[in-house]
Amino acid sequence: MDGKAPFRELTEFKNTCFRSFPVSQTHRMTLSEALRLYACAYQPAHCWRDLWKLQISLMSPQISKDCEAFTQRVPFADQAFVSLLCSSVQ
Repeated sequence: MDGKAPFRELTEFKNTCFRSFPVSQTHRMTLSEALRLYACAYQPAHCWRDLWKLQISLMSPQISKDCEAFTQRVPFADQAFVSLLCSSVQ
């Protein structure tokens, strides 16, 4: 990725779900890491937090609430996500 958010939902996800992150953490985070966390947040309720913690050790009750509210409000951007994956393979 070239440093620009590849689709609107990912930008909104970062702005909404990373509010409780330490500033130093968000400044070091790459878009690839944010994309992996985005995909984790949309996994089934019984496992998304564990998948998230495999990507980044940071999890709090507020992050959990923010992610759950976001995923309930904003549908997964499946076409944009797959398009991004396909373009990065080429």
